[in-house]
Amino acid sequence: MNNAQNIQIDNQETEKLIALAMKFKAQQKGKRPEFIQRYVNQKVSQMKDPSFSELLYQLELDAIKRDREGERASPIEKIDRVWEVLTYHDKKRRIQICFSTLKNKFYRTKKYVKPK
Repeated sequence: MNNAQNIQIDNQETEKLIALAMKFKAQQKGKRPEFIQRYVNQKVSQMKDPSFSELLYQLELDAIKRDREGERASPIEKIDRVWEVLTYHDKKRRIQICFSTLKNKFYRTKKYVKPK
């Protein structure tokens, strides 16, 4: 009889855990690509022959556009080739990433996004 009670308690705990897991699963939407990944996807899809140097060139043009036309023209603030840092604005945050991170995002995009 003692074993039967333990099994019943375990079943109740299992049911609670399953119910909790189902609630958690409903909340999860999967990992969404961050802003800069989506931006790189967009830039690479517009290139005829995508390369990392071409991506940097396009991002530099966006930074110049931001300087001339204001913050709404482009989220890219600065490309620093000496320090190898990209500075961009994601909503209200100013974020800096190194070129190695940008390269990873570029090559990940290049695998899946078909150029023009």
